[in-house]
Amino acid sequence: VSFFRNAKTMQFTPQQLAGGACYSDSTRIGNWVEDVCLRDYQKAHFEDKKKTGSLELQRRRAKLTSGNAPIVSSSPSDDACLCFGDIVCLDHNQNMRLAVDIWDEILPGKGVYSVSAVPGGGRSTTGPEPVARSSFRIESNDEYNNENGTTVTFGTPFRLKSMLVANNEAVENGLLDEKPDFYLASTLKSERMASRLTNRQLVFSTSGMNAEILWTFERATYSMGIESSEDKYFSTGQPVLYGDAVVIQHKSTRQALLADAAQTEHTDFGAECEVVCKTIKPVNFVSAMTREAKGSAILTSPLETPENHWFVTRV
Repeated sequence: VSFFRNAKTMQFTPQQLAGGACYSDSTRIGNWVEDVCLRDYQKAHFEDKKKTGSLELQRRRAKLTSGNAPIVSSSPSDDACLCFGDIVCLDHNQNMRLAVDIWDEILPGKGVYSVSAVPGGGRSTTGPEPVARSSFRIESNDEYNNENGTTVTFGTPFRLKSMLVANNEAVENGLLDEKPDFYLASTLKSERMASRLTNRQLVFSTSGMNAEILWTFERATYSMGIESSEDKYFSTGQPVLYGDAVVIQHKSTRQALLADAAQTEHTDFGAECEVVCKTIKPVNFVSAMTREAKGSAILTSPLETPENHWFVTRV
C-alpha cells in the first residue's frame, strides 16, 4: 500500500525542478560523432556519383532518352508490299504497339530481356510516334538468304531486329552498356521461362542467333466462314501488304504473338501491357455444327481471334 501511495506523489522536489539540469536541442547524445561522419560520407559519396554520372536517376534518364529516340525512315522500298530491310512498327488490334527494353533483364545471366506492348492513352513515356524501342527491321533467315528489297510473303521465316541502341553520350559517361543487336524471340514454356503475370509462353529479346528468333506471317481473318479458312490456307506465298491484319506466329512453337490489354506491368518507361505467345481460338462451334448438319464443308480447325491480330506499319 505504501508503494502505490508513494507512486502517486511527485518524484522530484521543487528545488530539483527549478534548478535541475535538462536536455535542450543543442545537447548531443548517443554516438553523435559516428552520425556526423556517416552523414558527411553519404554527402561526399552522392556528390562523387553525381560528378561521374553514375546516379540511378541519371542512368534512367539516359535509358528513356535512348529508348524514345526518334527513328528516321530508311526503308528501301516505297510500294505497298512489305520487303526485307524495311523498318516497321507492329501495332496490335487493341491500340497497342510492340516495344522492347534491352536493359531490363528478366533472368539474370541468361541474356533474356523484356518485351512489352505500349498502350494508348499516355500511360507510357513512349508515345504513338515511331521510336527506337518500338521499331524493328525485317531481316531474312540465313537459310533463305533473301536480299533487302525482296518482298516478304506469308509463311516465309524472318527475324525482327530491334532498332534500340544506347546513345554515344550515355555509353561514354558509363550510364548504359553498349549492347549488340537484339532480336524478338520466344521459346517453349518451362518452370523458369514463362511470363511474369499470366504464366504463359515467354516473349523476350535476345542477341542469340538461333531458331528462337524466327517468325512467320499468317493471314488474319475475322470470319469463321469456309471462305475465310480457304483464304488463310491458300495465302502462303502471297506478299504481305502494309495495313493488312496479320498473325505473327513463332516458327518453332507454332504459337501466335499476343498482347493482353488486361495485364499491365510497371516498367521504367511507364505502365505497359504484357506480351506472350498464345494462340487464342474460339470455342463456339455452333456454325460448324450447322454446316455439318447441312452436309456442307466445315473448318478443320478454328481460326485465331482478334487478340492475335497485328498490323505492320511502315516507319
